[in-house]
Amino acid sequence: MVWSSIAGWGAFGFGVRVFALCLEGRPPFGNMKTHMGHVIVFGAIGYYLHGVEERQMAVIKRRREELMQRRERRKEIEVRRAAYIKEHGIQEWGPQSGWGT
Repeated sequence: MVWSSIAGWGAFGFGVRVFALCLEGRPPFGNMKTHMGHVIVFGAIGYYLHGVEERQMAVIKRRREELMQRRERRKEIEVRRAAYIKEHGIQEWGPQSGWGT
């Protein structure tokens, strides 16, 4: 996966260099050293962005797990609350009960 990211961004860098030379009206394959420089720089950008993506996915996974734990906790609290209300015969206050209307 890392290699595909590096190769893809490197190919993009090569394409950018060729496109820029064509826009300038210069021969696109004249000096291959500068092409390789662009491939290396864009490959490094691809490597960096791959690491960024992995870190973002780890954060998303962690936050999703936290959210699921909160939902489970909220369900447990609602079940206990409903059981307590039913057990003690407490009338609920709020918009659902019609209080204050």
